[in-house]
Amino acid sequence: MPERYPYQKGKGLRLSEAHDHNKLILVCCDLCHGKRYYFPDDLRRLLGNLEIDDISLKCETCGNRDYVRVTSVHLTGQERDGIRVRKLVAIKVKHVPVWQERPL
Repeated sequence: MPERYPYQKGKGLRLSEAHDHNKLILVCCDLCHGKRYYFPDDLRRLLGNLEIDDISLKCETCGNRDYVRVTSVHLTGQERDGIRVRKLVAIKVKHVPVWQERPL
């Protein structure tokens, strides 16, 4: 008997669709138990229109990448009242010179 809801690549929820459905992106670290909420449109501007299952982020508290889960959540009005959501203000680009030595 086939699986009821088999996962197919390319069929997951994208960040633009999560924004259209008024969802938030929850990033949880299972190692240090940190939770952060993001707006999907901000992550789309930063990472591109990826599927939520394909997003790989690093925990800002412990710096580990292996224990981080990224999911989309739809919160009720009462649940939205007590949380803090991160908002993308600006993207800073760091200019680093690349040198190459050549013989004369």
